[in-house]
Amino acid sequence: MALKRSSVRFRLAPPILTIELTGTAAQGLHDMSAATCAARVALAFIALALCGSGAVAQQTIVEPVPDAAWRNMNGKSWHAHLPCPSREELALLKVPYWDFNGVARTGELIVGRSAAHDVAKVFDTIFASRQFRFAKIRLIDHYNGSDDASMADNNTSAFNCRKVEGSQGMSKHARGLAIDINPIQNPYRDAKGTYPRAGTRYGIPAERKPGITGLIVEGDIVTRAFAGIGWSWGGHFKSIKDYQHFAK
Repeated sequence: MALKRSSVRFRLAPPILTIELTGTAAQGLHDMSAATCAARVALAFIALALCGSGAVAQQTIVEPVPDAAWRNMNGKSWHAHLPCPSREELALLKVPYWDFNGVARTGELIVGRSAAHDVAKVFDTIFASRQFRFAKIRLIDHYNGSDDASMADNNTSAFNCRKVEGSQGMSKHARGLAIDINPIQNPYRDAKGTYPRAGTRYGIPAERKPGITGLIVEGDIVTRAFAGIGWSWGGHFKSIKDYQHFAK
């Protein structure tokens, strides 16, 4: 008999620790009596507590782009009329992160397959440090491939097969070799203005101070982690500033 898709999630705090079970394991818990289920969960929490407060419950999972994700990408972040990478040249990352409320969550990114394990290392390093928070991490297809909509929602995203704004050249996002992080706290700024508009304050250098949730500064865990895999930061650009942007 085929089991229906199912999921069970538990959270222990402090420290915040999330356990997510899917498929057969989750269905097994659903089928237990309440007393048996509660007892087994309690034992699991005790065992985890004994492991120490530094335990990391989640690490990045790297996998091929699933059928459902690929279908959803077509016409949104992937376009047949543009020189986009093939499905096999991309990878789906399920990354752990701390949200703005300090809750552990799992986000999704599509990146170039050649960079997938390096990017996974970056997000695992940031997560383990507990020093940086993300507003959200969702595939840009949720925004129908609109970079403007994704930025306005303060979403962290990676692959989007598109041209550079105001140019005929393809963006590094088009190869899955660029990531934009918390665009409101880390906006793009040039002579014409700051984007997204909600991030105008954070485009002013004097306002970019350590301690602001989601804001990237020189030498923090985010810039160090990306530098460790050889990616550059848009905060170092000379004529413009693209504080959200990291690229290979």
